[in-house]
Amino acid sequence: MLIFCLFSLFFTVSDSQNYQKMILIYGEPTVGNGYSTHEISWEQCYSMCYWDASCSFSYYYSSQCSLYQYGNYSIMQLTNSDEKLIALKRNLTADTCPTEPTGTDSYGDNGTVYINRITSDGTFWNITYSSNFQCDIGTKLFRRDNYWVCVGVRLIDYCANYTVAAVNLCASDGWMNMTGPYSNDELKYFLANRGSIKGYTPTLWVDGMNGKFMDVTQNKDTNYPKCGSYSRKDCAYIGHRDCSSVAQGFCYWTYDSTYCWRENDCIFHLYPSNKLTAICHFQEYLMEKSKDVNFPLNASVVVKLIGRWKQLIKTIRN
Repeated sequence: MLIFCLFSLFFTVSDSQNYQKMILIYGEPTVGNGYSTHEISWEQCYSMCYWDASCSFSYYYSSQCSLYQYGNYSIMQLTNSDEKLIALKRNLTADTCPTEPTGTDSYGDNGTVYINRITSDGTFWNITYSSNFQCDIGTKLFRRDNYWVCVGVRLIDYCANYTVAAVNLCASDGWMNMTGPYSNDELKYFLANRGSIKGYTPTLWVDGMNGKFMDVTQNKDTNYPKCGSYSRKDCAYIGHRDCSSVAQGFCYWTYDSTYCWRENDCIFHLYPSNKLTAICHFQEYLMEKSKDVNFPLNASVVVKLIGRWKQLIKTIRN
């Protein structure tokens, strides 16, 4: 079996690096004729699939090129002597050519996460394509390294401190937990949805209290766009008129002559591209929080978080 990358392109998805590649294997689809057929060269065949957003793989034999859209397929494994060529499209997080065509890729489109999984039983390569979840109205899809997340801004009609406005609100009404801006794109999204309040500049509480963090999809505040004076002391927020990135203030703040702390950034849904990483992170997270008597998590919040993660893990296993 010969495997190498035919064509690759670097691009970004929600501020995360992604590498699209075409992987050559020898094989033949067991069903279907594709959605588009052309009499062209092999190079033109895989290039056409590469630039077609609907194309999952191309099949080439005897000057005939067939393009196959994303879906569920079986491909019989052959050798180079059969002269039947398949170019599989992969969306990778590293700029390397995989040693095997198998793997699981994910990508987001219009608020929906799609999963394309390629497996092998030694005789066939099997392709399974599915959509795992769609972000609800009022949230937006972003990729954070190993996770896809639906995030949004929850608003209340009064100024409130960190615990009231942020921690408790983000663990109610189907939301999971508090978060913060993983990238400049997320920061812009949060600020654009902070609303307005007469006589004040609205600010948003974000995840981070005295160096403690709730969100397992981030490496604490490593990726936060930060103001120059930022530190992990006190509580994190965004929206100051002199620096709209992450700054810190006293956790008991509610309002002053200029600002009103009344809203926060929350995660509504997430999907980990690596389920083992996700489960391990959550176990470590609960162990850490269970030992921390100073972190503002009450029993009801913990129960809700556990419920959300049980649902998530059940979805992953299915």
